[in-house]
Amino acid sequence: MVKLSNLLVATFGVLLVLNGCLARQSLGVPPQLQNECNLDNLDVLQATETIKSEAGQIEYWDHNHPQLRCVGVSVARYVIEQGGLYLPTFFTSPKISYVVQGTGISGRVVPGCAETFMDSQPMQGQQQGQPWQGRQGQQGQPWEGQGQQGQQGRQGQPWEGQGQQGQQGRQGQQGQPWEGQGQQGQQGFRDMHQKVEHVRRGDVFANTPGSAHWIYNSGEQPLVIIALLDIANYQNQLDRNPRVFHLAGNNQQGGFGGSQQQQEQKNLWSGFDAQVIAQALKIDVYKPSLGRVTSVNSYTLPILEYVRLSATRGVLQGNAMVLPKYNMNANEILYCTGGQGRIQVVNDNGQNVLDQQVQKGQLVVIPQGFAYVVQSHGNKFEWISFKTNENAMISTLAGRTSLLRALPLEVISNGFQISPEEARKIKFNTLETTLTRAAGRQQQQLIEEIVEA
Repeated sequence: MVKLSNLLVATFGVLLVLNGCLARQSLGVPPQLQNECNLDNLDVLQATETIKSEAGQIEYWDHNHPQLRCVGVSVARYVIEQGGLYLPTFFTSPKISYVVQGTGISGRVVPGCAETFMDSQPMQGQQQGQPWQGRQGQQGQPWEGQGQQGQQGRQGQPWEGQGQQGQQGRQGQQGQPWEGQGQQGQQGFRDMHQKVEHVRRGDVFANTPGSAHWIYNSGEQPLVIIALLDIANYQNQLDRNPRVFHLAGNNQQGGFGGSQQQQEQKNLWSGFDAQVIAQALKIDVYKPSLGRVTSVNSYTLPILEYVRLSATRGVLQGNAMVLPKYNMNANEILYCTGGQGRIQVVNDNGQNVLDQQVQKGQLVVIPQGFAYVVQSHGNKFEWISFKTNENAMISTLAGRTSLLRALPLEVISNGFQISPEEARKIKFNTLETTLTRAAGRQQQQLIEEIVEA
C-alpha cells in the first residue's frame, strides 16, 4: 500500500509538471498564431517585391505567406551596386546575413563602446576620393587587409556615382576642411569611429536587435547579401511584422544612398522638431544641475531576471532634456511622477506619433525601437519607466557615446547629404552622454538639412 501511494504521488507530480509546461507553451503563443502551421503542402518561394534605387535594390519575400508565418521569419535579398552604400538601419529582431557575391566594408554600432578606429593621418592630407584609405585600429593596422579578405583596398573613387554625393570624392571647401578648426589647430582633424570589417563571398554575420548596421560595396561587382530576420524571436517585443528603422535616407528606398525619389516615409531624425535636434547636437559642457537618470535591472535586483522586467527613474531640472534615444530590446511604459515635460516619439517610418505635454499622473507607451526625447518644462520633470526586459538597453542618437560617434564621417556626410565639415559638427558637438541643456546655440539651417534628408 505504501509503494502504491508513493507511485500515485509521483504520477500526480509528473502530470502537474507536464500540465504546467503545456500551459506555459500555450500562454507563450498568441491565440491568433496557434494554427499558423496547419499546412497541407509546401511550395518553393520566390521574392514578391522589389524596391529599387540608384545604388541597388532590395528584394523581399512575403512574410505573410503561410510558410513564413509558420516559422516566424522574414527574408530579403540586398543587391548593392559598385560604390553603393547601404545606409545605417536597425531592426527590433535578430538578423543573420550571408554574403552571396562580392566584397565590401561593413560596420556595426555597439552603443556605449568606444571609437577604436582612427585615421592614420589628418583628413586634410587624404587624397581626393579615397576616404577609406589610411584608417587604422588600436594596433596601428590599417583597414586594408583586415578581416578574412586580406584585400589591397580600393584605389578608385569609392564615393562616385552615389547621387549628389559622388562629387569629386567628398572634398570640403577650399580643399582643407579641417585645417585650423577647434582644438585640432594646424594638426588637422582625425576621424574616430567604431570598428569596421571587410566582408566577402561566403561570410556570415549577425546583428542584434537595436544595433545599427551599414555596408559599403568596395568591390568591382554587385554585392549580394541574403538576410533572415527572426520576427518571432522573444527579443522582438512588437508584432510579427518586419520593421526597419532608418537612421538616414528614407524608408521607401530601403536605406540605400543615391535614390532621387522623393518619398513621404523618412528616417528617425525627420520626426523630431528641428529645434529639439539642434539643442541635442549643440556644443555644451556637463552640468550636475541637469538632473539624473538611474536604472535597476537584474544585476542590481536579481529577482528581475525571473520576471523579465526592469525600471528607470529620471529627474530633469528646469530647461534640461534627455538626448534622443531608443530602446533596443524592450518596450517602455513611462509614468510621470511630478512636474511637467514634453515628450516626442518617432516611429519606424520617421513619423512623429507623439508630441505632447505630460504632467503628473499621465502615462506614455514607447514601443521598442521608437526614438524619443524628453524635455523638462518648468522647474522639474520626474518620471518612472518600466521596461519589458530584465536588462533593457538603449542607444542614443546624439552625444559622446551615441550612434553618430560610432559612424565614419563619410557615412554621415553621404547619408545626410551634407559636407564633411557639417558632418564633423554633427558628430562631435555634443559632449554629454545622456542629459543636456535644452537652450543653447542652434544650427537651424544644418538641422533642417538633416531632418529633410
